[in-house]
Amino acid sequence: MLLLPHVVWTQRIYAKLEQDIAVISYTVQSNSSMPAIADQFHVSASDLIKINNHNASNILPTGTVVNVPVTSILKSSCVDDCLEVFYEVKAREGLYRVGKNFGYQNAAIIKQLNSLRSESLDIGQLLLVGYVPKSAFTAAVVKQDSLTNNKAVAESKPAEPAFIAIKKTESSTPAVVDTINLQYRGEGFFKEAYEAGAWNALLHASIFKTEAGWTDGKFYVLTDQAPVGKVVKVQHSITGAVVYAKVLGELPKMPKKDQVQIRLCSAAAATLGVPENEMFDVQLLY
Repeated sequence: MLLLPHVVWTQRIYAKLEQDIAVISYTVQSNSSMPAIADQFHVSASDLIKINNHNASNILPTGTVVNVPVTSILKSSCVDDCLEVFYEVKAREGLYRVGKNFGYQNAAIIKQLNSLRSESLDIGQLLLVGYVPKSAFTAAVVKQDSLTNNKAVAESKPAEPAFIAIKKTESSTPAVVDTINLQYRGEGFFKEAYEAGAWNALLHASIFKTEAGWTDGKFYVLTDQAPVGKVVKVQHSITGAVVYAKVLGELPKMPKKDQVQIRLCSAAAATLGVPENEMFDVQLLY
């Protein structure tokens, strides 16, 4: 196994197409509403409500995942504290179509952002499509008793951005982090066995479903980046949430287009605040 030096990494989020509209996903940090989130991201409340199939007066509980139209807030360069926005190329998509979906008039900007020498793309390829201000992820909090005449009164509360999905969900029901089945509260059964070392790398992650860890905190990961049996520290690249897990085995052989480098058991992902079927980045340490 090739050991890599300490990696300096940047925060990123992932975009997808929902009803042919480019969106990023935002996980509600504390009770909120569609109008409050629209104001938070400076997007149209009517567009937000239509995409998410919600009523304006509904309170959105903590953990609800909301699709936010990204085109109007996406920038081709980063001036202040920003988050990189990536998109996974689908079948029959070229640079022009990707650029158009994200509000660019031609393919030149996407090509420049990714230092591409040609316009050919591979299915599953991750493209940097722009930047969004990190400040947009200040959570909009709505108190339960503030609903008056179908209007929600919002107040701001600083919060880290939620992690973002790539895969398109067919259901219009918002994804919610599975905290019902998660009876264990903590960073993991294997925490005491963790030994800090020099390894520190940013990995592209997804989830594998298993019954392990929901009640006892025995979290497991699949990866080629650490020895089997090793206890590792896994930190969400955006929220900073941490779990300690044991390497159960190597990743199964997948096509090269599958850029996943580590898979977390579903209970570990829920502890990090990640809904099922989402892809995200983690920092792996040991």
